Amino acid sequence: MDTSRPAPLRVVGALIEDGGRYMVCRRPASSNSWPGAWEFPGGKVEADEDDRAALARELDEALGIKVDVGALLHEVLGHNEGHRVLDFRVYRCAILGGVPRPLGVDEIRWVSADGLARMHFPTADRPAVRALLALSLRSAAGTAADPGRITP
Repeated sequence: MDTSRPAPLRVVGALIEDGGRYMVCRRPASSNSWPGAWEFPGGKVEADEDDRAALARELDEALGIKVDVGALLHEVLGHNEGHRVLDFRVYRCAILGGVPRPLGVDEIRWVSADGLARMHFPTADRPAVRALLALSLRSAAGTAADPGRITP
């Protein structure tokens, strides 16, 4: 086993749906990584957290909302960003309290699955966007869908 490589940075995102539209957030222009890009709301998992606790904390800090973190929808493992490697997981979430406000992001939008395809996302988010589009198409066709898993 190669121990010279650092462990992947664990990152989580939320898929929050309302009436067929999905919440996305624009990263601050001052961000060190992907400034101004759109993303599923979420953030980094701290060493002492599990994914769900980290996602609930991040959404409270960045958007001022309390959420129920549900099932894993999609994951991208070992994603190489060049200067770091990410393990990115997207979970379905439901808002339990609060109204989303841009506390740690520049903007919040609610966008249809088709609209997501036309937005600029970080490369780690793009497979999740494609999976959501596929899920949307399968749902429209009335076929079953299951979460995706992508590994390099």
